[in-house]
Amino acid sequence: MVVIADRDRIDSSLEAREIVAREHLEFETVSGLLVTRTEGPIPALWVEAPIDARQSSAATIAAIHDASALAIIVHPFAHWQRSINRRMLERLLANDDTATHPDAIQLTSGSARASSGRQLALELNATGFHLAEVCASNAVFTERVGSAYTIFRHALLPGSRAGEQGVAQRYTVRHLGWHRVAEQHSREAGFVSRRTFAPLLGRFASGGSR
Repeated sequence: MVVIADRDRIDSSLEAREIVAREHLEFETVSGLLVTRTEGPIPALWVEAPIDARQSSAATIAAIHDASALAIIVHPFAHWQRSINRRMLERLLANDDTATHPDAIQLTSGSARASSGRQLALELNATGFHLAEVCASNAVFTERVGSAYTIFRHALLPGSRAGEQGVAQRYTVRHLGWHRVAEQHSREAGFVSRRTFAPLLGRFASGGSR
């Protein structure tokens, strides 16, 4: 099972699902979407339509659940990586409205940088968060597709480990090439800047009203 989750777009994921079905390939694809938030991206799994990213993280997760999809916290507490921080996650889980609670937390990635907060995430999840634990490759390079995975032995439920987790291989910056990594980071920074500053400029243009 492979999740296709582009930033704020669903068309590529739905197209991949159609190709897999049409070609009778021996794996399934999950329609996914990476909802880009300034606090950190929130992947939505088994979603069929885009989710508005111009809202709070709590409202974003609630919208994902309204769409009968799952919300995942990815690369939590990672160094030099945008992600939902500890304070934000604690606030989400403390909300009396369980619709704002994420469904799972990613503890291992195919990227060493994205996994740099793993130990803290493991400890906090075991002692307080109690979210389902998953492992995923977060592949933005073809070499990393399937480099980390979760074997599901039962439904993805809060407090469960979801199944066996593993890392097949981590590709370092040296393996991928500095120029490719730099180009990818530049694209991500530009995307986040447009997401962050466009609404701000709009408020200035309208006299600063919200």
